[in-house]
Amino acid sequence: MASSEACNSTHEITELSSFSFSFSVIISLLTVATNLAVILSLLRKKNILRQSTFHKILLNIALADLLTGLISDPISISFHGKEMLRIPISSAETKTLHVTLFIINGASILTMVLLCIDRVIALKWPILYRNGLANRKCLLVLSSTWALSSVLVISYFEYGYIKYLAVFSTTAVATACVSLFMTIGIFRIHIFNKSSKLELNLFKNTKANNLENCGKENRIDNISSKENSSNDTQSNSSNCKDNIRTEIKRKKKLKIERSVNKSFINMLVVFLLSYLPACVMIAYMNTCDACNCILIHVARDLTYLIILSSAFFRPVNFIYRLKMIKVRIRLLR
Repeated sequence: MASSEACNSTHEITELSSFSFSFSVIISLLTVATNLAVILSLLRKKNILRQSTFHKILLNIALADLLTGLISDPISISFHGKEMLRIPISSAETKTLHVTLFIINGASILTMVLLCIDRVIALKWPILYRNGLANRKCLLVLSSTWALSSVLVISYFEYGYIKYLAVFSTTAVATACVSLFMTIGIFRIHIFNKSSKLELNLFKNTKANNLENCGKENRIDNISSKENSSNDTQSNSSNCKDNIRTEIKRKKKLKIERSVNKSFINMLVVFLLSYLPACVMIAYMNTCDACNCILIHVARDLTYLIILSSAFFRPVNFIYRLKMIKVRIRLLR
């Protein structure tokens, strides 16, 4: 028995190394495939991408997750493959394994915060949101997530993997919880209550206008000639159709907004469900005084694999929830 820091960074548990190696191979292929599909579907809609801050943020998340599949996963495959074959692993390889994971996933988590801010602005200040953010400013903000993530990882070299992992996971979970509660609260208040009432009033007003126009048509038929009544009827009928089209457009916009917010909420829920078991294992690694090194190694590998797999679950959620991406992926086939 020893403290968690006293346990070696590698182990000789062949079954665990084989599992981590196999899992890394599978999750790498899935992560690259799903994120490439999301990125290609977004790039095919260049007009929407230029105008929409939401889709730019989405693209940044997908790029970060793609880099996880292209960089972090292959490093994990190499590391666990060497561990499985009992090939010596240098300290530099171990640090590269950890640093790449923290930088790329840190950028992805920080971008999720931007996505939360984007959703809050869209719900609270829709007029301001429609004006959007200038492309240069948006690029600067998104680049800052990578810069900040790279700066924060410096503390890893001072505190070590297990202690920094505790800070990283706790911050990530706390950020996700705040984002989740904030989004759900504003979503329920402004979408389900105010927007639903507004849509109901608009529908009632449209219906009343339609009835009034129909009554006018009947009175005109009784007073005016057939030619005049025919022209007025066509005019009123055209107004009715315009009102109906406007109503349909409003309902479509509301439906899209609900779908986008539900997608973000689902992403946060999946993120929390995957990170909470990791937090339990990280808490054990950081608090045990007489630790079982075998259990420490199992916890280390599992927490690492859980963080890696989050880069696969995010694009799956976007593909499932967002209609635009779903349609684009079908066309790519």
